[in-house]
Amino acid sequence: MNKNLMIALSLGLLILAAVSCSPQETTSAPVVDTLTPSLESTATLPAQLPTELPSTESPSFPVVDAPQLLSMRFFDQANGWGMTSANVLRTEDGGTTWFDVSLAGVGDLGFGAAGYFYDESHGWLAISNPMDPAEPGRLFRTSDGGASWAESVLPPSMGGRFSFVDPTNGFFMADLGAGAGSNWVGIYSTTDAGVNWTPGYVPEPGMPEGEGALPGSGQKSGMTFLDTSRGWVTGNIPMDNFLYLYNSSDGGSTWNEQAGPVPTDFGSVFTGSYPPVFFGENGIMPVTLVGNVINLVIYTSDDGGTTWIPAPAPVANAGRGELVDFISPTDGFAWATGRFAVTSDGAQSWDTVTPSVPFGDNFMAMDFVDTSTGWVLTMNADSHTSLYSTSDGGTNWITLIP
Repeated sequence: MNKNLMIALSLGLLILAAVSCSPQETTSAPVVDTLTPSLESTATLPAQLPTELPSTESPSFPVVDAPQLLSMRFFDQANGWGMTSANVLRTEDGGTTWFDVSLAGVGDLGFGAAGYFYDESHGWLAISNPMDPAEPGRLFRTSDGGASWAESVLPPSMGGRFSFVDPTNGFFMADLGAGAGSNWVGIYSTTDAGVNWTPGYVPEPGMPEGEGALPGSGQKSGMTFLDTSRGWVTGNIPMDNFLYLYNSSDGGSTWNEQAGPVPTDFGSVFTGSYPPVFFGENGIMPVTLVGNVINLVIYTSDDGGTTWIPAPAPVANAGRGELVDFISPTDGFAWATGRFAVTSDGAQSWDTVTPSVPFGDNFMAMDFVDTSTGWVLTMNADSHTSLYSTSDGGTNWITLIP
């Protein structure tokens, strides 16, 4: 063998060795765990092993043109979430473009799906068991803006509401049924972002209620937890001048009626309270007073919800307490029959802003992220939804989704 041939063979062997030692990229399909744990009222719901869909550094999602939004949630002038009856969506340009970040294998969310979004990265989607609400449902969660989702077990419910105090600690108010002026709910908590749920207060509907019970009587409008101990449930009941407000100081295990003054300027009224929002220890709670007319009163707290005081300036003809949006303890918006009521002093006084678009009775939802930037969602008589945005505090509006 001549010298040149030996050199060529040596080089070839070196190249093969280098190739065989180079790292090889591998991919794996997501593992789906099909555990179906039973629920015990005194134990933590067993965790379903996370079903994670792998994400990339720059995920590419399909664009949905003119989605029929049923809800929306924005966190700044650009980033927000939306839901339709079939999709979970993200926007990064203030609602002009919507990306489909829906869950693989879940083709129809339906009107009963409960979505909750803590920030632009963290979200949860609850789907009750469609065959038997008394059995556990499905809970999906994401921590990367919808690039990947994990599935775990949802406590049995006919729907419900979430309240998270941070991305890992949260609560679920499970709707257990209603009838004859009553609405039973169960309170569950998680310390691991929803992998496991521990029952705190879970009643047997229709059975006698003891001390520390969250009463079944009255319709529940929602729940808020300020931290892992302090929480509130709001609602309404047809009782004159009665503020429907119950609080917990032990993470939802026991509940107590929290008395609060009801303004007497309007005579005998039925009240409807709505979940408070907190900015540190400062709280804002909308309450409607239903008498000859419907007035909105904002209750404020500066001691972490220990006491609530009604602000002196009501908003007339504002009958939907869920159409109130405060962005700070002082700055807030309320929708009141064709106009916005705007406050900059914590509901001590209100200014009127007439929008350039006559939203009228089609007004469905609103969300403001600062004193200038906000969105309005409408639904007409044919159930067609449209999305609008403002950059001047509610006077002028542009159409994002016709």
